[in-house]
This record gives sequence, C-alpha cells and structure tokens, in this order.
Amino acid sequence: EDTVLTLTLTPCDEQGTSGEAGPEILVQEAGPEGLMEEAELEGPTVETEGLVEEAELEGPAVETEGLMEKAGLEDLVEEAGLEGHTVVNEGLVEEAELEGPAVETEGLVEKAGPEGPTVVNEGLVEEAGLEGPAVETEGLVEEAGLEGPTVVNEGLVEEAGLEGPAVETEGLVEKAGLKGPTVVNEGLVEEAAGLLEKVGLESPAVEAEGLVEEA
Repeated sequence: EDTVLTLTLTPCDEQGTSGEAGPEILVQEAGPEGLMEEAELEGPTVETEGLVEEAELEGPAVETEGLMEKAGLEDLVEEAGLEGHTVVNEGLVEEAELEGPAVETEGLVEKAGPEGPTVVNEGLVEEAGLEGPAVETEGLVEEAGLEGPTVVNEGLVEEAGLEGPAVETEGLVEKAGLKGPTVVNEGLVEEAAGLLEKVGLESPAVEAEGLVEEA
C-alpha cells in the first residue's frame, strides 16, 4: 500500500525568520517493489534499490542494489546432491561435490545432492532427492521426493510427492499429491488449487486466492 507524504518548504533568512511558504513537494513511496520495469516479479517481497529489468525474479525476497538485466537469477540446479548445511545457489557450480556447512554458489549447481537441513535453491531442482527438514525452492522441483516438514515452493512442483505438514505453493503445483494439513496457494495452482484437477488434496484447509474449480 503506497504512502503519500506532502512536504511544505518554508525559506528562512540569515536570522532564521521564516518567510512565505515555498512550493509543496509530493513524495510518494513506491513500496517494497521499488522500481520494476518489465521484471515480472512474482515474489511476495521484492526490495529493489535500482532497476530490475527482465530479470524474472521469483524469489521470496530479492534485494538488488543495481541493474539486473536478463540475469536469470533462478539458474539451473540439476541433480545437485548438495550435502552442506545451507546451500544458496546464485551462480554456476558444476559437479562440485560440495560438502561444507555453508555453500554459496553464484551460478549453476549440477550434480551436487542437497541433504542438509536447509536447502535454498534459486533455480531448478530436478531429481535432487532433497531430504532436509526445510526445503525452499524458488524454481522448479521435479520428482524431488521432498519429505521435510515444511516445503515452500514458489515455482513449479511437478510430481514431487510432498508430504510435509505445511506446503505453501506460490506457483504451479501439478500432480504433487499434497497431503499437508495446510495448503496455501497464492498464484496459479493447476490441478491443485487453481483448477483442482486430479490432485486429490487431503488437507483440511485449502486457501486459494484464485479460481477453485471442481474442488
């Protein structure tokens, strides 16, 4: 929600005596999105201090202090197998066999095995076999077999077999077989909360902010 502030400037002489009020200056706060041009930002919170252009940022929190043009920050995480305690992928890591407690990669993580308690993937996680208690995937999770108690998927979850108690999907959930007690869908959920087709949702509460058809 935008906030509009109106400031009135009053000039003063050297002795500090106020003169007539000057022109009013309108200041409008743009909110958390900042300046977004053709960015198609879909995250719940995006803080941009510069210009984000055609970045297709979909993360829950993206802070950009400069210009990101066609950056593709979601990258591709394929068969990673990362074993570190925390994995943040922003770049390219190929066949790195990362095992440290904290792994920050600025590119592509391929064939690496994420088994740590927290895995943050800003790209595509495909057949990663994630087993940590918390898995946050900002891209595509396909056949990942996620078993953690909390799974937050902001992209496409396809045939993931999610069994955690809480599943929040802000993107497309297709054939995911969600069984958690709460399913919150904020975007387009196909065959889950958007079209609710052939998913068989068993959760006691389904909140969909879009179209619920054949539920």
